[in-house]
Amino acid sequence: MTRTELFERQQAYRRTLGKAVPFFFFPMITFFGTISYHGIHIGRGSYWPEVAAFVALAALLAATAIVAPRLKDRQLRKMGLVCPSCGEALVNTTGQIAAVTGRCGNCGHRVTEPG
Repeated sequence: MTRTELFERQQAYRRTLGKAVPFFFFPMITFFGTISYHGIHIGRGSYWPEVAAFVALAALLAATAIVAPRLKDRQLRKMGLVCPSCGEALVNTTGQIAAVTGRCGNCGHRVTEPG
């Protein structure tokens, strides 16, 4: 891959990541919204629906926290943004170094074609 292709892949990854951010924040926002709703309605009759919603959203939040890093790693491998030598992601600072020098910012292995 050339440096231009690396740069284009990094840009495509950033666009993909930007589209996915709301899906990761939605469970967190609804979880804390449920907590605050439950806190307001304490002592007003039956509260089992709030507890059930709390447990369900806690499970969704935990699942998101477990699945999100795996999806990110899979996307990086799929787009070819991982150093073949050390496995470091070629995004952020390491990716900037790789785009400029053609070498992994972590181990120094050549990741782009010379030239």
